Amino acid sequence: MRWVVLVLALAGAGGSGFVGFIWFGDAERLKPSVTVIRQQAKSNPQAQAAIQEFDSLHKASYFLMAGAPLGIIGGLLALSRRGILAALVLLLAFAGPAVLARDWLMEKSDRMVGLGIFTGALVLAALLAFFIRPKKVIPEEERAYAGV
Repeated sequence: MRWVVLVLALAGAGGSGFVGFIWFGDAERLKPSVTVIRQQAKSNPQAQAAIQEFDSLHKASYFLMAGAPLGIIGGLLALSRRGILAALVLLLAFAGPAVLARDWLMEKSDRMVGLGIFTGALVLAALLAFFIRPKKVIPEEERAYAGV
């Protein structure tokens, strides 16, 4: 079970890093036009909404790129039999970008599906990590009887 969680966490981490890099590239491409819109944002409510959308996309891209090391850390925690902590780290790596960019993701369903496909392995790894049991510790006085 631990190895399955590790493989799924690594796959989810790779997908998270990939999507984060793509979203970051999109945000950087839009940056020159956003600076022009920022100047008009004080008088135009539509421009303010566009600025907020851009900012949430930019923050989510950073969180997705941070999800790659979080996925690796979660997989290694699962491998070392720290299942609940691993599950929490993996859920954080998945849920963080979805919370930050929820309005942008809800506009079109293909965005949500794309995020789910690339980072869905993190959720599956987190669910499986809850079933990892800690290593059984044998007390010192019983070790002689256990053959250890």
